Amino acid sequence: MSEEASSHFIKGVWVPFIDEPNKESFNDLYEKVKYRFPTKRAFIRECLHLGAEQISIAYTENLEGGFAFKENKNTLEQLKSLDEKNQQLYRYLRTQIKHGFANQSLIITMLSCIYNLSISLVEGKPLHYTNINAGLYDLLPMRFNDIYQDLLKQYGFINNVDTYDKKK
Repeated sequence: MSEEASSHFIKGVWVPFIDEPNKESFNDLYEKVKYRFPTKRAFIRECLHLGAEQISIAYTENLEGGFAFKENKNTLEQLKSLDEKNQQLYRYLRTQIKHGFANQSLIITMLSCIYNLSISLVEGKPLHYTNINAGLYDLLPMRFNDIYQDLLKQYGFINNVDTYDKKK
């Protein structure tokens, strides 16, 4: 046979499927994606190519005879990019949590003040503008502080500062 004639033959590797489940899963996969390939042979070639490529990217034989992760430039660049995105997300969320905490603290103080002013009005106590502005009514009443402390314990947070008014 001439060289030209032999070059028209496709040289390949015969791959047997020894167990029936692998054969069936392979055929099922082909049925799902067969519109992308002109023939089943092209599908098999692509599977072998992608499989070999993934194995060569992920593994390389190390000195002890086992397998270790191979440093692939694409993989490392993607990991660095993902790490940078994680850092940006962390910085953004940290800022949002700080703003949320500040807003929550302000709302608790304002609601405490309104509550304490309301109680003082109901009890008929005189209200002085200077006392209100000085923050005399800003402390969280004891019963709300107890609820707050229980919630902090329930969710695993620690609060070292008592925010309730011990006079009430």
